[in-house]
Amino acid sequence: MVRLVEREISMSEMSLNTDKGNVEGDKQTLIEVQLNKDYAHASEETVKAATFMETAMKYGNGKTKAERALQGLMLIAHSVDIDVEYGRERMIFDNLVKHYGLPEDLSYHDAKRYLKADSHVYAGSEKGLEQWAEALGAEKMKEIETALQATSIS
Repeated sequence: MVRLVEREISMSEMSLNTDKGNVEGDKQTLIEVQLNKDYAHASEETVKAATFMETAMKYGNGKTKAERALQGLMLIAHSVDIDVEYGRERMIFDNLVKHYGLPEDLSYHDAKRYLKADSHVYAGSEKGLEQWAEALGAEKMKEIETALQATSIS
């Protein structure tokens, strides 16, 4: 659905000021989100949720693909909880679980519960990840890992 592509850019060549903010140096890495044209009809919330999943899979600090997938699902739960107003949160979450070939019993309810393990970390935490992985158990984590091996996701 979406793909993250890193590009090196020159801030000065793009006429961007590096004197302000936390940007150091001229060369920076830009992360471009590319949307597959077959999903151009998808809602903004769905595209954003898929982007969060890809981000967690590529840049998350989970030790395994399964842990990074749980991080992505917590990000998705946070995103749709904040952005969706029409009761479609569970539908978007469930469709993305299916899209990524994950076990269908990974629930929006659980993602939200473990998302709140640390109240000051609103988009998921290591504590929430550890609690969710422990609750799922080694067998389910292995099932998630196996499911992800069959996909092209990072």
